[in-house]
Amino acid sequence: GSPAIDTMLLTIQLLPLADAGPDFTICEDATYTLPGSAQNQSSVIWTTTGDGTFNNNTILGAEYTPGAGDIANGTVYLILESTATLPCGSPAIDTMQLTIQLLPLADAGPDFTICEDATYTLPGSAQNQSSVLWTTTGDGSFDDATILGAEYTPGANDIANGTVYLILESTATLPCGSPAIDTMLLTIQLLPLA
Repeated sequence: GSPAIDTMLLTIQLLPLADAGPDFTICEDATYTLPGSAQNQSSVIWTTTGDGTFNNNTILGAEYTPGAGDIANGTVYLILESTATLPCGSPAIDTMQLTIQLLPLADAGPDFTICEDATYTLPGSAQNQSSVLWTTTGDGSFDDATILGAEYTPGANDIANGTVYLILESTATLPCGSPAIDTMLLTIQLLPLA
């Protein structure tokens, strides 16, 4: 009259999870350490839609170095794949967007010569900047030192020295930090005397 009883243990493997981390912005001369996380995985692998490289694409905290194509495009997608543990079969995949901010560029223009009674409109150019600022090694003045086409009026010392350096600083856009700086030489020709 006694029944036969047997027990078996059913183990339930959890599906893998993957989180590539939030979208992020770096400067073009920087690398990025990925804050990826994964659970219930047998392995992970990072891939990219660009031409950059990973120092080790099989670890969660891999470091990514953007390639020339990534920098030219301004963005790249980084994909984290978390491989399932058997008997589960489908991996978990998550993607983050890495934006690449270009470094600032500055060009103060070619060296130039003016007469002592003239002013000089600067032909400066800049790219990827948040702002620009002109400064001088002399005692002249700018009509507006915060615009590219500023007008420079030589001071008495500039005229007496015969030359003055004009410096264009192009401020970086965050997260880039270092400005770009370029200098041009303004030569001041004295008026004739008779």
